[in-house]
Amino acid sequence: MGAQSLKNRAASAAVKAALAWLDRDPAGNLLKLLNLIETFDNRKIWAKQLNSLKKELEQKSGILYDLVIRGFRDISKEQRNRIAEIFIFQVLLIGNDQADQITKRYGGLVPWTIFPSSAHSVSELEKGIQEVRALGVHLLVFPENSFQRTEDILHLGERYPDMVFFFSCSPREINRDNAERMQKLLNCLPAVRNEQGSEEAFALLRRSRLMYGSDTLSDAETVYDRLVTEGAVFVLVLMEGLTQEEYSRVHERLTELRMNRPVMTLEFWRNESGKVIRTEIGIADETEPCTEVEADVFRTVMVK
Repeated sequence: MGAQSLKNRAASAAVKAALAWLDRDPAGNLLKLLNLIETFDNRKIWAKQLNSLKKELEQKSGILYDLVIRGFRDISKEQRNRIAEIFIFQVLLIGNDQADQITKRYGGLVPWTIFPSSAHSVSELEKGIQEVRALGVHLLVFPENSFQRTEDILHLGERYPDMVFFFSCSPREINRDNAERMQKLLNCLPAVRNEQGSEEAFALLRRSRLMYGSDTLSDAETVYDRLVTEGAVFVLVLMEGLTQEEYSRVHERLTELRMNRPVMTLEFWRNESGKVIRTEIGIADETEPCTEVEADVFRTVMVK
């Protein structure tokens, strides 16, 4: 067994042990977990994000702190730990070691998430997933215009238990059977479209203690306040056909909305010609770039 494998096994064991006692004192023990993660982040890739979260946990106030507390209050321990294990171990630790490889291959910074935008079949998409998974990517986002049905996403969740799937879906697809499957899988996170029936879908997901979000283009304060009240942790925003000026206006508004609300935004912008210009994840005033994978030709577009 190589030195890197031994390091990864040691890191995995340490993370799982730390997660086991988080519930006793969420804020205090999470601080200890973040200190542990820092010891493995030898290239300081995640230093800024870790420091921001540590500061809020120490002060017990702020958007990141509120998100953490909501997670412990509303999401089952099983799902919370599964998502944390994947994010901490696969993304922060292994992804940290693969950063140079990905940067050299694609000429940009390593993202912490990607999203497939098009594919003609589940089998074709799986080929693309296997390719990016081999590079250390374990967080995928499926926007509203993707080919998928909820059934397809749940199939992928079963096939790839070490990956997390954020996906847009209709309220009609959130039923008891699918909620029970998501409770077993733990790695499929629905973004319910803001349509008729969304309140009932949110209520079922909340009773199931699942992590979920909303897919909406609304930038109304009342809508975001309602989403937070109904338990949404993230908002997926797919902006298509916008000019630079229009996008800047919407992006500024979204930043303003999340500055004082415990919710993430997952923003994707294509201009009038359909070219992907910017994709990013935002929490409070912090943003991280993403990539888009065109699954039909396995072409990755890095956002620098």
